[in-house]
Amino acid sequence: PASGGRSPGPPAFLPIPAVRRPARSAQELLGRLAGRPPGTLLKSIGADRPRAFDDAFPSGTGFLIHAGLDGAEIRALARRARAFGLSVAEQALADGRLGETALTRALSVHLGLPMLTGARLPVPVATRFYLAKDGAEGLRHLMIDGGPLGRRTAMAPPPDGFDRFIGHIRRHPDLRDRIVLVEMALIARTAAACRVEISAEIAEAPELLLHWAGLPREQAHALGAEGRERSADPLALALRRGLVTAERLADALADIAGCARLQRFSLAGAYDGLRPADYRCQTTAGVETLNGALVAVVPRVETVQRLLQMLARDPGLATRIGVVADRALEARLRTRHARRDCAEAVAVLARGAPELSAARRMTTVEGGTFLALAAVTSLVGAALPPASVVLAEILSAGTIAAVTLPRLLAAIERPAHMPAPTPVPDDELPAYTVLVPLYREKRTLPGLIKALQNLDYPAEKLDIKLIVEADDGTTRKRLSDLARGPAMDVVAVPQLGPRTKPKALAHALAFAAGDIVTIFDAEDRPEPDQLRRVAEKFVDGSDDLGCIQASLAIDHAGDNWLTRNFALEYAALFDGLIPWLARRGLAFPLGGTSNHIRRAALDAVRGWDPFNVTEDADLGYRLARHGWKMTTIASTTWEEAPLTLPVWFRQRTRWYKGWLQTWLVHMRRPVRLLRDLGLADFAMFQLLIGGGLAVLGLHLVLAGMLGAMSLGVLPLPEALAGGRATPLVLHGAVGLAGWLAPSLLIRRAARRRRLKTPAHIFLTLPVYWLLMAAALVAAIADLILRPLHWAKTEHGLAHRPPPPRPSEAAPGRTPSAARRGQY
Repeated sequence: PASGGRSPGPPAFLPIPAVRRPARSAQELLGRLAGRPPGTLLKSIGADRPRAFDDAFPSGTGFLIHAGLDGAEIRALARRARAFGLSVAEQALADGRLGETALTRALSVHLGLPMLTGARLPVPVATRFYLAKDGAEGLRHLMIDGGPLGRRTAMAPPPDGFDRFIGHIRRHPDLRDRIVLVEMALIARTAAACRVEISAEIAEAPELLLHWAGLPREQAHALGAEGRERSADPLALALRRGLVTAERLADALADIAGCARLQRFSLAGAYDGLRPADYRCQTTAGVETLNGALVAVVPRVETVQRLLQMLARDPGLATRIGVVADRALEARLRTRHARRDCAEAVAVLARGAPELSAARRMTTVEGGTFLALAAVTSLVGAALPPASVVLAEILSAGTIAAVTLPRLLAAIERPAHMPAPTPVPDDELPAYTVLVPLYREKRTLPGLIKALQNLDYPAEKLDIKLIVEADDGTTRKRLSDLARGPAMDVVAVPQLGPRTKPKALAHALAFAAGDIVTIFDAEDRPEPDQLRRVAEKFVDGSDDLGCIQASLAIDHAGDNWLTRNFALEYAALFDGLIPWLARRGLAFPLGGTSNHIRRAALDAVRGWDPFNVTEDADLGYRLARHGWKMTTIASTTWEEAPLTLPVWFRQRTRWYKGWLQTWLVHMRRPVRLLRDLGLADFAMFQLLIGGGLAVLGLHLVLAGMLGAMSLGVLPLPEALAGGRATPLVLHGAVGLAGWLAPSLLIRRAARRRRLKTPAHIFLTLPVYWLLMAAALVAAIADLILRPLHWAKTEHGLAHRPPPPRPSEAAPGRTPSAARRGQY
């Protein structure tokens, strides 16, 4: 931007008071001046004929005597005019006998009206704006203000209307005090001068370009004042709030600057070195068009100032400059560098911390270690059968007891009431990015877009990235019809690297503008005030608070047995176990959605792992290893549960495959993991991730043993090591505790969620656990055969109740009243 001081306030050139619409025809204007309706005037003009200046001349030609023509010349001119069907004034112009100045001066003398000449006309402020914006083409009159004649209407009657104009003035002689005559060229010069003046004033106060783009003058001034107070760009504020579109703002700048408006263009090679974080900041760019090299500018305060000041010094530069909408420039930059940017995003963690990335498969040393441990265990068991049986019994019982203990403690604890965070004014809230990964989600898009539009957060601070695969044409087309909000931005992910959700998130993160980043899935319906409440909690919290997890819940639990178990499982986890861990400052695996993460924390841990198919669990522990704290918030995001067993099984298989990846990756260096997490978090990691998977395996083993005993394949005395009762009592007690503790936790969480819990649900819990164990077996096979395969969960199949209204999303209400009684 050019140096120099800014004026303390915006200039007053653009007010648009409540003035009457400017008349667009001379007849309409004369009718107003005479105090009669335009229709009446048009009839009178058509009916009346003006009086002759002199009986010696044809009607309507007497004024030509004042142009220096004699009687013979006037009559000859009139005959030629009748022959060609023209007025005498038009014929005089066509013959070259008289010019516009001579004709207007003759008319002025003939009617006794004053005539103005000069470089430009003095016009009022409102007239000046309309004249600069609309131009003088076809304009024959305008209001002038100032000078010795006072406030009058300047008129340049068209040559074919001289006779009607003369007749009207003769019938209304009082109009002589309200009209002055001018040349059409003077009106055109005035319009050009107004355009130059307004351009200079927009260069001084660029927010006034918003008025040119259609915003009311008061609103443009208010945005300018807000921008100066907050050190923000008022044009960007207007764009983010949806007050004006990027296209309309670009049209306005091209119009006032007299530059080309570029719709299609290709970037010059000079911008190949830009990184994704720079795309949004680019206000100028070199482009290549069919007309050769141009410089394209984006409407921003600094570019508006610089462009208009340059054009004021050298108007010829307008032919070498084009204007583009900011979204168009950013989209072109993304498209140009899509594969490069995606490859870099995929490699961030794998290059920066390869030991924490699932991209690196198990090394020879690690594989050899695990095989050696398995071999030693097998040899010991074979050499000492009784001891190995006892040891296996103790280990299995201890594992189940240890995994059960946190759930029991979470079930019996009565959480204390947490005070609501201090409300934060809108202008102090941090910028927020919402990442929404989508793939083949045509059915869920209308509900998703509505839920995102209902989010209660300042529009200028909200950045919603709708992430879609480049080859998913159906979803992209549907998004082009639905995602029209100013905060919504569609990001296409190129077909590069693993096709996983974390890869899409990693690619889009490079374009995120928020200080806080969250994720919503396609079927999510977050409570409208969730972002605001999370932001307030971040503001109230310590600087090392890295993540806040909202509750996830199912809003159609009553559909069938599977959805009810799924909903109870979610309630136990997100309303019971995870809040219990958070209250003790312990790390926990994040949910797949509605985890709100400080951008600084994400960058510190190098974002998501594109090679881990449950990136949420992995990210939670990487945040903890880097010293970031996590907590929860009593705000709900409603989700859709799988309706059928095949869909549920594919989803659960992917989850457990990702948990296996997470445990194997973090246990590559167990001593370092213990040092990074501390003893308490290390132990809880083993119980929640490793222990949870181990217990599922034990369920399958015990079920197999019981089945074998009942079928007589495995004799009961051999299974119990010679008929000893101690193992039976031990396993019975542990098994009962392993069933009661989760049942109690589910019951307490279901009561908070107003979920119905019929008795058969608790009796059939072991069946649900066996299904989970079967999914674990499939996950182990999938991890070996297809470690990067992402099993897509189909959404949009359930009949869900409407999302909660904003008025129902009161702080601390979980769940909202809208969900009560629907289960």
